[in-house]
Amino acid sequence: MKIKPSSLRRSSYVKYLPELLFLISVIISIVTTHYMTGHFLDSDTSSELVLSRHLLDTQTLLSPDWFYATELRFLHVQWIYAPLMLLLDDWQLVRYLGALIMQALYLASFACLVHAAGKSRKFFFYGASLLLLPVSVTYGRVVLYHNHYMINITISFLMLALSLHFTGKVDWRRKKTWLYLLCLSVLSFSSGINSIRQLMITHVPLLLAAIVLCWVEDAGNDDRTTTAFLKPANLNLLFCSVFSSVFSFLGLKAQGILCSKLGIHIGSQAENNILSFAGFSDIENILYGFFHQFGYRIKSPMLSVSGILSLGGLFTGCYLLFISAKRLLKNKNSHDKSTALLSVFFLSHVIVMILVFLITKSADSSYFHPLYFALSYPLAVFTLLIHLEELPSAIHPLRAQKLFATVAVGLLLLSGTVNIFYFLGSDRFPQVYEGLTFHDKNKHTNLVEVSNFLMEQGYDKGYAPHWENNIITEMTDGQIPMVIIDVEDHGTYGNLEYRDWLTSLWLREAPCEKPFLLLSVYDVDAFLKSDSAAYCSPIFSANYHSAYSIDNLEEFVKTLHY
Repeated sequence: MKIKPSSLRRSSYVKYLPELLFLISVIISIVTTHYMTGHFLDSDTSSELVLSRHLLDTQTLLSPDWFYATELRFLHVQWIYAPLMLLLDDWQLVRYLGALIMQALYLASFACLVHAAGKSRKFFFYGASLLLLPVSVTYGRVVLYHNHYMINITISFLMLALSLHFTGKVDWRRKKTWLYLLCLSVLSFSSGINSIRQLMITHVPLLLAAIVLCWVEDAGNDDRTTTAFLKPANLNLLFCSVFSSVFSFLGLKAQGILCSKLGIHIGSQAENNILSFAGFSDIENILYGFFHQFGYRIKSPMLSVSGILSLGGLFTGCYLLFISAKRLLKNKNSHDKSTALLSVFFLSHVIVMILVFLITKSADSSYFHPLYFALSYPLAVFTLLIHLEELPSAIHPLRAQKLFATVAVGLLLLSGTVNIFYFLGSDRFPQVYEGLTFHDKNKHTNLVEVSNFLMEQGYDKGYAPHWENNIITEMTDGQIPMVIIDVEDHGTYGNLEYRDWLTSLWLREAPCEKPFLLLSVYDVDAFLKSDSAAYCSPIFSANYHSAYSIDNLEEFVKTLHY
């Protein structure tokens, strides 16, 4: 038997390095997602399972009995969670398998984009490995593991893949071209029905990128009698961008008609739609929201591991913007429209997001900016990989182009690795549990004892504030439905109020035999001052929560206010 020389063995290792990194990333994501499913929950994510069960029980795609958030959650809840609910009684398993399915679809959409751009298998494996890394806590929590915006990024990748067909020569006589347009219109319209988000994160940035690429190309053209806008490839891309934007806008209008005609309740945050220039604190939060996606963390000591990675996040964010802008300026004589578009799209997306934040007033910018910028990282991955691919193979490692790119990739890998330890419960790298205004990652652990008690005692309907509410229903596999209330200390009466948010409205009148009230220890004093307390008796008390049986439900309900 011949033994391969060490140089050949090393060459084989390098050859299969992308596949190896991808395999490791997939295994780590499977393990981390499983841990997150069983340990880190919040009521917003639990509400998706509650909604899935509700839709199955009522046999509807959209329910007038449910109070939706600012999005209808029209896609993954109906097509992934709901079918799993038909097959499984274990809600934790439904969440886990649903998350893995959505991650698989996410990577499949990335593969479609890689294929449409004419990139290699190696490009896909490196990119997919980076996409599965929770480089920021927000990206890990909101996208990878709780899947809030996973469907939005998946649709973005598919739309970009379809749009790339229109960056070259287009044969309008081929059925394939019209099939691409049909798919693009369906995706755009469906995502528009869901919310305004897809219009903001995909359609407008795509149109802006197409326009700016034409302007830059015109700037490098000495012939003033022509314009890049009328070149067939550019004209096709502009048409495609406008076409998809129109269908997304029509979908958004259809959402309003559907809600009105079907009596669907959907939340609105009117303050997010009001034109109002941002103040200095808002600008601070915009900067934090962006750089957080690449590893920047608040409240980290500068010389700690997290602090050093935070500084690295500042470098990586700036570097990614730089290479995207540099690629835009190189487009003067570019013939590779698809690569140019994908390189510039990240910059276009960031500009649109910043402009939206600068001219609209947000209720809580420290909450919204890290949350909404969570979609920036997946788009940046493509920009970074294209830049690495375009570097000459013979370039010296210490030349700035290669050195900075290598450092950026290394920082992303390190930040993602540190956050994996964090999501697996390690206390070695403390940081803020970002992504929603709710920051208590131990909520599930703190509710285990009281939820077990309520199940054992046969309680069948509960009243609780939002952040306890849907979690109890998920932890009991749907056995205990919950009505959402708010606890406000008004000093005299009416301290308990109904809250319409991510809840089944019909539950208010639903019959039950043993109702209860569940409160965090911080709400107990306000409750005891209220007129509602006269109809309740204590049944459970622990470090974090107290529970009360409701002895006279009819009179208790009369004390609840809107």
